Amino acid sequence: MEIYSSSSLPKDGWIRACFNCCRPTGKITTYVYRDENHELYMCKECLQKHKDTTRKNKIKFNMSVLINRYIEDRTLEPFKYPSISLEPPKIYRMPMTAPIPPRISSEPTILKKTFNVKKDYTPVEPNPPSPRTPPSPSLSSLSTNTISTG
Repeated sequence: MEIYSSSSLPKDGWIRACFNCCRPTGKITTYVYRDENHELYMCKECLQKHKDTTRKNKIKFNMSVLINRYIEDRTLEPFKYPSISLEPPKIYRMPMTAPIPPRISSEPTILKKTFNVKKDYTPVEPNPPSPRTPPSPSLSSLSTNTISTG
């Protein structure tokens, strides 16, 4: 990654703005952060000013913090965005639209059933047959049997 300040210089050129003072510079220093090499554009004066030979990148702590923040802000963190999904593949289904709910009125509705009735229809036959009655018992059938002894 190239580390430099934003400026109006062309992006395809080899001169960039110094990370510290924004002056145009072509001086590139290798900066190591998390075992990755980065190209740090810093002019000769700023490099002398922030030089610390006792540190890993030979740059003072305050400047190293700024550079590290610059790198972290512009680098994706692998633990936040896994490159491979850990879930099993899902079958794609078209989203179903929810049915439109019926309108609920504030007044109670009374359901009325209507029937189609023919004009000629009468519920009872006009001349029904006479009802059948069981035969009434006659006196002759009610006679008692007498046993004659003889």
